Amino acid sequence: IDSTADFKNIAMIDSAASEKLADKVLGDLASLSLESQFDIATEYSTQINYKGAPCRVYPLKYGNVFKWLNNTSDGFPGYVIVNMNTQATEFFFLNKNSTEGYMKFSPTEHFHKNLKRVVRFRYPAMIIGNISFEIDESGTPYWIVEDIKKRVGLISGDDVRGIVLVNAVTGEDTYYTTEAVKEGKSGDVSLTWIDQVYDANLLIKQYNYYGTYVKGFWNSLFTQTEVKKTTTGATYLAMGDDVYVYTGVTSVTSDQSILGFILINQRTKEALFYNSTGATELAAQSSAEGAVQDKGWKATFPLLINLGGEATYFMALKDDSNVVKSYAMVNVGNYNIECIKKYQVQLRTGKNKTINIDTSAPVPETVDNNDPGEAVPAVDIMELTGVITDIRSQIENGETVYYIAVEGVETYIKLIASVNPAAIFLDVGDDISVTYTDADVAELWIDAVLA
Repeated sequence: IDSTADFKNIAMIDSAASEKLADKVLGDLASLSLESQFDIATEYSTQINYKGAPCRVYPLKYGNVFKWLNNTSDGFPGYVIVNMNTQATEFFFLNKNSTEGYMKFSPTEHFHKNLKRVVRFRYPAMIIGNISFEIDESGTPYWIVEDIKKRVGLISGDDVRGIVLVNAVTGEDTYYTTEAVKEGKSGDVSLTWIDQVYDANLLIKQYNYYGTYVKGFWNSLFTQTEVKKTTTGATYLAMGDDVYVYTGVTSVTSDQSILGFILINQRTKEALFYNSTGATELAAQSSAEGAVQDKGWKATFPLLINLGGEATYFMALKDDSNVVKSYAMVNVGNYNIECIKKYQVQLRTGKNKTINIDTSAPVPETVDNNDPGEAVPAVDIMELTGVITDIRSQIENGETVYYIAVEGVETYIKLIASVNPAAIFLDVGDDISVTYTDADVAELWIDAVLA
């Protein structure tokens, strides 16, 4: 919800697509003759900010008990990093021959190297909460174990009062209070690289408690004044050096519209609420999927960005194999479906077009909207009219594309059928009127839309 939408810092894929990429990179283990020995431990993966980019890190687990017997003496040779923006995937190899060696401590290990057993013996009175995997800026792997405090009686009102930071290679551990992590340091030790102290499920549960009982217990049952809840689903946003859990907020009686959005810092638990009425995330997903229903693509849970002064849902569209095929944008306020390439033009002209882009197309860089008096940078919209003299069509990336010759115009007019459904009814001799911008003019054609 920054005033600048920087597509270089946006997660362009979701966790399911990221897991698929992470699984493929395990083939790199063949260089150590360790192929087929390990699986991805997706249950402990975490989205973090790593060197300024939104990334997911995945620890390993043994394929089965026999593979554990073969490899436990050495441990895990490394972990997987997936850049959620560029989709670049890397297996980070640890140095087996160093004094520290491979990762030897994990929740998926057994006996004296099992992480929960290690923490239990060192902190016998601690209530162990969520366990997540992170790396520091140098790539050293750590386990973050929540220390849970019950604030309501003995069995409910979960909250985090501290974490145990365990080095996954050496097993060395340090306890930090939540206050120390919020400050970002403990003595001379910097803790700002830690992104997840509070797991997303706990933060959403606590906000729902707040939304339910904001006016008291009896109000939550009867009049329900100002009672609200989070929408279904959540995702993550990178802001500054931290990661925020994002989800919509709606009333208890509504399932298609929102009251606003909540962002909660996973390191400090700082919460930010933004008033913005409009479509829920699920409604936006349905709208985006409807635009490509002939392909059967599914929309990921959307990210919220501020583009051109407009609250906008950004999401990927995936096929059945979790491969990202395209991207879509849905305006929160009026449900208009757009794509990156044309979104600002459509905002300026007020046209309601459904546009899809192929993932091979370049992703825009930074869109600066700091000037409130000019929500969208000036774009010259040009119009072309004439009589059709020739029509040719072909399939490109699964799309039907028409190339239309217009009397008196040297280049062809390019129309994508899914963007311009009326194009299928055009014929030689018909009058045509299209709009385009300077950026749409290629060497042999003009990438236009029907006016």
